[in-house]
Amino acid sequence: MAEQLGREGVRALQDLMRPRRVPIGTVVIQDQGPVDALYLVMEGVCSVAIEERGCSIRLGRFGPGQWLGEVALFSGERTASATVLAETALQLLELKYDDFERLKREQEAVAGVLTHVLIGVMAERLRASDEALREAPDGQWELPACAIIAQDSGDPGAAWFKLVLRKLAGAEGGQ
Repeated sequence: MAEQLGREGVRALQDLMRPRRVPIGTVVIQDQGPVDALYLVMEGVCSVAIEERGCSIRLGRFGPGQWLGEVALFSGERTASATVLAETALQLLELKYDDFERLKREQEAVAGVLTHVLIGVMAERLRASDEALREAPDGQWELPACAIIAQDSGDPGAAWFKLVLRKLAGAEGGQ
């Protein structure tokens, strides 16, 4: 991303991002809670889980170089789609959504590169979800959401997508 941004673009993004230290065991983002920032994991590991019907369904783990909060940004809902918990102490870079909007107005090229990167992240997670779904045993996705703990494939997107399908199957099947 730094190559695409160039020196001035990196500086513009750095000026808006704030370092955030997160102690082990801290909830960074709460499922279905409000989200007002994107986070880039610089150090540490966090787990990602969906809270459903009183169950916490672990989807995977994120480490350095991974982005958090992009779904809430692009969906326009500003509501978390999962809980993110610090498994170790985390060093994050935080970009408030309002600052991202300002970046779009004032540094269009920088915002364009960041948007391209974040869309790439979501596309890769969707590809992994699709692959995980193809590899799932026949009928597995039809089970109720809390009946199966999503496999930890290392990609939260894959498990999340399977859970969404399970929820839809339950709603349509009258469960």
